[in-house]
Formats: sequence, structure tokens, C-alpha cells
Amino acid sequence: MRFFEAFRFHLRHFGIGATLKLAEIPRVLSKFKTQKDYYIPALLGFQRRLNKKIIEKYQNIHTEDNINGDYLIWTSWWQGYDNMPDIIRKCHDSLLRNCNGHKVILITKDNYADYVTIPDKIVKKMRSGIISLSHFSDILRLSLLTKYGGMWVDSALYIIQPLKHHDKFFMPRMAHTENVTLCQGRWWFGVMAGPAEHKIFRYMLDTLVSYWEKYDAAVTYLMFDGFLRIAYEEFSDVKRTVDNLIVSSPDLHSSRYTFNDAVDYDRLNHLIKNNEFLSLTWRIKYKLVTDMGLPTFYGALVARDNQVKE
Repeated sequence: MRFFEAFRFHLRHFGIGATLKLAEIPRVLSKFKTQKDYYIPALLGFQRRLNKKIIEKYQNIHTEDNINGDYLIWTSWWQGYDNMPDIIRKCHDSLLRNCNGHKVILITKDNYADYVTIPDKIVKKMRSGIISLSHFSDILRLSLLTKYGGMWVDSALYIIQPLKHHDKFFMPRMAHTENVTLCQGRWWFGVMAGPAEHKIFRYMLDTLVSYWEKYDAAVTYLMFDGFLRIAYEEFSDVKRTVDNLIVSSPDLHSSRYTFNDAVDYDRLNHLIKNNEFLSLTWRIKYKLVTDMGLPTFYGALVARDNQVKE
């Protein structure tokens, strides 16, 4: 958002002190260096101050990373299966096809309360639109994983081979690191797996609930990454768990904006061989064929899976 919009936004929701650190100072200093070099430390400082008591609470709490082999797989589409856009339904069906024997539970607005209890204040803010469904989903997944354990899979992931059995805490690690980002390539939370009551799940749930009970706006879309980055820096056991994560699905995000291109079968075979899942989006209408009548990457993948089903 533009500077004056950002300034008014931060002033309205977070007060003058945070506004100076999150909007004004990074803008001024960006004349000498890139804005993100100042914004990210300012953002983490803001989140760390909010998180002080929770950090103290979790300093001496430790959990095991091992996962029960017979775990549940959680996913969600708030409006339910019948109201899924076509691409989300294709992704969900691919999960059912490749769940590798694990039970898949679809969480919706009609059944989420059967599984977890989310604070009334959070639910009311979600229903009024203060908390977006995307941010509510963060709280929902952490509530489910804290209580039951298992694996969370985002609804817009196309599963292209049977999911591996994970016996330890798991999040995909990127193939490279970007030092300017909050996660620095160390994790991606569209897939998470671990035992019930794992420290990362419990800590992240506490931080997000505490934040949203206090504020009516997201200080950044990537708050999840910010709070987890703080855990990585504050807790040696969390750092060890994250550092032990393996590179998984290295082409995870490369498909999102290229799957309407004419298929290159060598490239497609590479994607199928080297990835468990690929990230798509319901905001793009994926086509089976190009305007020239050639199969797209998406069309070729759907055709492949149709052959498998037959």
C-alpha cells in the first residue's frame, strides 16, 4: 500500500509508536537502503513485544517431534465440497486419491465446531469480516493440529503422487533461502504435520489468538511467518526442528502461474517425479488446452490422473 495509506492504516490500528516504526522510519531510511531492510526488523520487533509473555511461557516447554503413523489429514473449504470452484475440487480429489491410506477430513463452516472450540471473540470477528477467512484458517489449522495432530494440507494444493508417511514434524522447506523474507526459505505452512500438542502448534495458536483478540487488522499478511520466525530465534528446540526439515516439493510454487502454458512433457514428468504437491489458486481459471488447441500443463496433468482413475 502507498505510504500515506500505510501510515493511516497503522495509526488507526496500532498507535503512533508502532506507526513510526512500521511505516514512517522504514520509508525515510529506504532512501539510503531498501525499505525491507528496515521494515522486517521493525515488524519482528513489534511482534516480539506483543509476544513477550507467550515467549516466556514456552521457554521451558518441550515436545517430541515423532508422529503416530496412523494420522489424520485435515483440509478445509469453508463453503463445503459442493461449493468448491472446479480447481479446488480437482485439488481435493487429488488429495483423496493420494492420501496413502490416511483418513481425510474436510472442515467447513458447518462442521468445524464439531472438532475444535475457537474463542467466541475470534469467531465473531471472522463472521463480521474483521478477520479474513485466510487468517481464520491459520487459527483453524493450528487448533486442529494442536488437539489431534496429523497433517494439514491447503485446499489449493494439487497432489501428484502418494503422500509420504511422515514420522516426524514436517513442513516443506524451500530449495533455496531468501534472506529478505520472514521465513528465509526455511518453511512453508501450506502443509504442516506433527503430533498433537506439538510446541510449534501450541505456541503459534497462542500467538495468533492473542493477537486477534487485541487487534482488528493484520499488521502484515505474513503474520504467521513473523511469529514462527520469532520462535525460531527464541527457542533452541524449535530451531533444531526447523533446521532438520527437508527440501520437499522444490517446484511447489512454479506451477501457479505457468499451468496454462502449452505443456512440455519433459518438464511435466520432472514435476511429477520430484514433487508431492503443487500450489495452484482458485483465482486463476486453468484451461485444459491453449487458444491454439494444445494441451496445457494443467490439462495434461488432469488427463494423466483421469487415466489413472480408469
